[in-house]
Amino acid sequence: WTAGQFTIAEQSCQKALTLYRELGDRKAEATVLSGLGVIYGSLRNGEKAIAYQQQGLEVAKLSQDDSLVVKAWLNLGQAYEMQPDGVKAIAAYETGLQLARKSQSAMGALTALNFLAHAYAQQRNFPQVIAYQEQSILLARQLNDARSEVRSRINLGNAYTELGRVQEAIAVLEPGIALAQQQGWALEGAWVYQKLGGAYRIQGEYAKAIASFSQSLTAARTAQDRDLETVALNESGRVYEAQGNYAKAIEFHQKGYDLAKRLNHLKHQIRSLNGLGLAHYNLGNYEQAIAFQTQQLQLAQQGQDVEGQSWALSLLGLTYSAQGDAPKGLAYLQQAATLMQQGGDRWGTAAVLANLGGAYRNQGNYPQAIRAYEQSLTLMRSLNHPGAEGRILLALGSVYRNQNRYPQAIAAYQKGLGLTRQVGDDTATSYALTNLGLIQYRQQNFKESETWLRQAIASRESLRTRMGQNDALKIALADMEITNLAYLTLQRTLIAQKRFEAALEVAEQGRARTFAELVAKNIPGHQSAQLPLPTLAQIRQVAKQQKATLVQYSILDDALDIQNRGQHPEAQIAIWVIQPSGQIAFRQVQLTNSAGNEKKLAALVNDGRFSLERRNRGLSKSRMQALHQLLIHPIADLLPTLPTAKVVFIPQGSLFLVPFAALQAMDGSYLIERHTVVVSPSIQVLDLTRQAKQKWQTILAGGTTQFSPALVVGNPTMPSRQRENGQPPEPLSPLPGAEAEAKAIANLIKTQAITGNTATKAFVLEQLQQARLVHLATHGLLDDDPKTGIPGTIALAPTVSDRGFLTAAELLTLNLKADLVVLSACHTGQGKITGDGVVGLSRSLIAAGTPSVVVSLWQVPDASTSALMIEFYRQLLKQPDKAQALRQAMLITLQKYPSPYDWAGFILIGES
Repeated sequence: WTAGQFTIAEQSCQKALTLYRELGDRKAEATVLSGLGVIYGSLRNGEKAIAYQQQGLEVAKLSQDDSLVVKAWLNLGQAYEMQPDGVKAIAAYETGLQLARKSQSAMGALTALNFLAHAYAQQRNFPQVIAYQEQSILLARQLNDARSEVRSRINLGNAYTELGRVQEAIAVLEPGIALAQQQGWALEGAWVYQKLGGAYRIQGEYAKAIASFSQSLTAARTAQDRDLETVALNESGRVYEAQGNYAKAIEFHQKGYDLAKRLNHLKHQIRSLNGLGLAHYNLGNYEQAIAFQTQQLQLAQQGQDVEGQSWALSLLGLTYSAQGDAPKGLAYLQQAATLMQQGGDRWGTAAVLANLGGAYRNQGNYPQAIRAYEQSLTLMRSLNHPGAEGRILLALGSVYRNQNRYPQAIAAYQKGLGLTRQVGDDTATSYALTNLGLIQYRQQNFKESETWLRQAIASRESLRTRMGQNDALKIALADMEITNLAYLTLQRTLIAQKRFEAALEVAEQGRARTFAELVAKNIPGHQSAQLPLPTLAQIRQVAKQQKATLVQYSILDDALDIQNRGQHPEAQIAIWVIQPSGQIAFRQVQLTNSAGNEKKLAALVNDGRFSLERRNRGLSKSRMQALHQLLIHPIADLLPTLPTAKVVFIPQGSLFLVPFAALQAMDGSYLIERHTVVVSPSIQVLDLTRQAKQKWQTILAGGTTQFSPALVVGNPTMPSRQRENGQPPEPLSPLPGAEAEAKAIANLIKTQAITGNTATKAFVLEQLQQARLVHLATHGLLDDDPKTGIPGTIALAPTVSDRGFLTAAELLTLNLKADLVVLSACHTGQGKITGDGVVGLSRSLIAAGTPSVVVSLWQVPDASTSALMIEFYRQLLKQPDKAQALRQAMLITLQKYPSPYDWAGFILIGES
């Protein structure tokens, strides 16, 4: 029986039952009948379990043994609970309790009190739980039963917590720690620490909560209780989530999920997935959030876990609503609310009401949103949860803000801010600070706005440091709407005060921070130190060291999605020009002209690129001239007059896809004819690529020639690409022009071109990490890496063991020695546009240690690309400046191929 061999145990009990009946031993017969009831209960056969317990009760009554009768009533109650039938279970326990007291069976009474408390807990009737557990603690003390006292304290503390009486929960639980430690009970200690951690989390004492869950984890491992270990991991994740430490939250929930999956424990898997979905939602990773939430819902339905289903539905509703699918979001949330209310889950009901408020707000239904938030607020206050109360107040403040009811919004934000600061919720705190700054900006109280926004940005920076080395999470945090809003509004606030240089400093500090950290880790002196925020003095210094004119763009409007910024009628482009002397000038461009015609920036950039690719000369000219009017004409008088003087463009958002070389003035001349062009994601990254170049020059000083060793690859045997709809993979088309290009370049720089079957991924990776110069002429794809989500893939020759695709995610892990990498392939400069720049192949190569990368913005043609690249290396052999070499190559190629499509698709990123 105890070994779980229930069939053998049942057979033995049946034999014993026959024997005791023949002997007329009523006590033994009652005991065996009860045992059979327990066995059938373990086998999930509730009807037989109840039937045997009823028989055992009748026989126990005949035995005239009061303690046996008490035990029989309690066993029958447990069988009813398994059915589940809470009313009959409670009636049986009450009868057992009365008999135990009548017969002065203190131990029987103690057991009955604990069973009653458990039954009422199942019904979420926590006042009754408290009443019975308080009695059980007194009785356990009288009996000197320390283990029963500890367990009663665990249940009593949980009941107080569920009712929001957190201080009482802590007062009850803390003595339980001492008792468990005195007796050396690891399992009971793990449970007390777990319940104590939950109480501290609700109270907002996150440091104490994390310490308690850490102790619970250690004790659970000592007791070898893997289930409780999973609980401790997930609960730790919840605390980190509440703190806004999403990297840690995801780490602990993932550990909890992995362990629960090994244990095949559905309930714990469901809780882990809930935490993972919530963390990714809060980071704005909605697709990943929905994937986790959908998986949670499926498992909860499979395990008939109503609570798990309701939480999954609630989060799915919240996420779809945030994505802008209000009908779908509301449908999920209403299902969740129904399930929560049916289950009597007051916490869950309060949370779903808050989520409903968010869905109504996203829909613009402000009266309904306010009603839902106020209902949630009332419930949450009754549960004494200051952290959750603070977040709801902030959400309510945002509804008032959207209605331009600024006094009510400010009052809600400030009250919520007090609570979020009290509990150490940095994410919510920065949200409150940002919105207070936004309201003051809208009311033209610029000094007050600046004060709030600088505090908000400091709070976001604090959150960034908690992400550790997790590149994806740092990018997600930088792209969160609230982060964007803080930096954008502070720039607008400073510009409104005509403090243009201060605004430049903020604009620079708000971009490519994670990219800069990745680049810095490969540079001596930066590996261990935290990278400081760039300052105005450093910005001026970079311009002087580069001997270049820096042009930084910032797109200012209320579109918080970085890719769509510039789509609103009130949108503006702020442009700073930093001269090689360090002098800074500022210009501002409206995206709505005097006639009221909107120039939607992202659409203009995309249409311009597509018109070039389609060789629509008339349309491409008008688009390139329109972009020139927006981006270059306002600062033309600030740019150098000497064509060989470098201009470094620092784009933002959709501007990363602008082919600057092809921009046309009204006289028809191209920008490349007037200026030497370089691109960088930020001024700080530009400076770091200069330092990476110095590192490379130190290597060169050892006697190595400029291009040796070099890796030149052209037209590998093409791998097969997966197709949709289950069709068989199809090989990529061969590139004979790329092979000729590679051979010509290899001949120029005195090396051997790698082509065909030789250009395998394994061979290229090996050579890539030794080469001083890398030229890859092959197919470039925009496919996302399925594990990391980082777009960008280079096609190489497949082998039996490898498909032949080198991904941007793999490049990111390398430590390259190359001074220059040229990706002579399609789309290699594209990727996922984020606040951290373009996440793709170019970013991975620069982060891996390469100071200079040449990549493409579109599907470049084979013949003209070959001509351009060969000329680029001819020019590079004449003089070492890569930007000058690329400019000359473009100008020469232009003579034979006049369409910008043929020669303007490549950009130089980084150090020139």
